[in-house]
Amino acid sequence: MRRKFLAVLPAVLLIMASNLLAQDTTKTVPNLIPVIDGTYRLVSRFQVTDSTTVFSPDIFGMITYEKGYVNLIVAWHDPNGLVFSTSSISKFTLTDSTYTETLLYGYMHDEIHSQPIKYFFEPQTLTVPLKIAGTKISFKLPFDPPTQEFDGDKLTSTVKGLFIDHFERVK
Repeated sequence: MRRKFLAVLPAVLLIMASNLLAQDTTKTVPNLIPVIDGTYRLVSRFQVTDSTTVFSPDIFGMITYEKGYVNLIVAWHDPNGLVFSTSSISKFTLTDSTYTETLLYGYMHDEIHSQPIKYFFEPQTLTVPLKIAGTKISFKLPFDPPTQEFDGDKLTSTVKGLFIDHFERVK
């Protein structure tokens, strides 16, 4: 009996060790990146200030999260034809509690508020808290006012008191 036990003991220990090694005990969550990876098209903007909804051609936007990079392009014009446009290229990482973004390049053109064109060439890195609630992942963008909330194929970008942008994943 004892010989049988000693003969199977290495196999039992090997199975137990492989089960322990298979468990992810780190706090990083690389599996979140595939959840948000994709290209999102701006479908509409609800303007809180006047309770109107704006669609293309008055507003355009695309956001792509792919393999640790994010590319943002958004542009709109006001009723007078003045334009606001912004574009950025960044690297990002996620954990179960933070979103970190390194801005590699940015551009902002704001005729609406009579601001000069701004270019951002110096890399900057900021980390913000990330929240997970059920199927939703949300965080405030580190370099811009909106808070983004991902829920399946939907992305909502909100600036409290100003607008709520509705994006859909391009399939």
